Amino acid sequence: MVKASLDRRYGGDFLEKIFASCRETARPYIISQIKWMTDEQFEYFYAFITNGVIGTISLWVSQGMNPETGELEADIMTIVRKSIEQMSQTAKLKEVKG
Repeated sequence: MVKASLDRRYGGDFLEKIFASCRETARPYIISQIKWMTDEQFEYFYAFITNGVIGTISLWVSQGMNPETGELEADIMTIVRKSIEQMSQTAKLKEVKG
């Protein structure tokens, strides 16, 4: 049932719809936490993160829902944090080069 609900061939795009509905609610919080982020950068960041999470969930389901959800969540959050750190370093370098 879970696999079928994620299958785009059968209209299983509910994860995309959930993330799309949260975009504008998440925007002010994310921008307040990542001070250098512009609205345009937010769009790319949000697409990067949400598509990564959707892909990860799809892979997880296709592999029998292993590992446990807590382990998967920790891995996803590590990837997100590292991505933000790298983006922050890149933004700082751009400021210095000015």
